[in-house]
Amino acid sequence: MKIEVLYFDGCPSFPKAIDQVKRVLNEEGVDVAIEAVAVETHDEAVTHQFLGSPSIRVNGRDVEVQSRGREDFGLKCRLYGNGSHLVGIPDTHLIREAIRESQNE
Repeated sequence: MKIEVLYFDGCPSFPKAIDQVKRVLNEEGVDVAIEAVAVETHDEAVTHQFLGSPSIRVNGRDVEVQSRGREDFGLKCRLYGNGSHLVGIPDTHLIREAIRESQNE
């Protein structure tokens, strides 16, 4: 399993995203390294198909299933829906489901 957290320098949600992923991995009993991927230019954003900071991928797939077909790549902050409001990191259930999906491959 490969877990990546893509971000740009100075993103205030990046450390929280790393902590969120670590917590879910611990709860799921999965021991895998988290790769932090810095995206610094618009060209890198396009190359990495970067939807905003932070973006979390498990085995190359975004944890937010409905975002997997998006193509609005760029250096920007990313927001995730959480009930009736938007937040800077995905809910644990999105990360958990992506991890479980990868384990069933």
